[in-house]
Amino acid sequence: MSSPLGADGFRALNEVHEPDSRFEDYCTRDRDTLKFRPWTLADMHEVVAEYGLSAAVPEDVRVQWDTARNVWLYAWHVFRFFPLAERHAFSTFELALKIRLKCEAGGLAQLTNEAIQQGYLPEEKRSCAMMEAMRHIRNVYAHGSVMLHPTVKPSFRHCRDLIEQLFSQESG
Repeated sequence: MSSPLGADGFRALNEVHEPDSRFEDYCTRDRDTLKFRPWTLADMHEVVAEYGLSAAVPEDVRVQWDTARNVWLYAWHVFRFFPLAERHAFSTFELALKIRLKCEAGGLAQLTNEAIQQGYLPEEKRSCAMMEAMRHIRNVYAHGSVMLHPTVKPSFRHCRDLIEQLFSQESG
């Protein structure tokens, strides 16, 4: 890296397409040979691709969700994109709540409680550990943080599942 900040610095043009150096130690087991091999951009894409939303979800939400997934994918190049992707996933869930509830105002906790009261989300979501963790991490990111949480995948899974529940035919 040519930046004095190393992997956290602004990339030189000739390094833009390179993986973040923190991925050098990542590996995975090859499905065919069962031997360990370096983690690749294709591996990252395969993981991120699993987190799409169904056509039942409004287009405005799907566009924002895919923006979050693209930022997650591009974290391959810039490791510090992980919290940006995660934060955008949380914001997309909040957008989904506003669209489903047909309201413009309210914080995440208030909107989630309203969705539960209206039957769009199950009651157990009110106090589940993942919901509490999501609110905490979202607030940490929203108010400024340098932390790199290892929570992007579970956060995406939780947000995706909640968004799908909001717009499923069974909800409401």
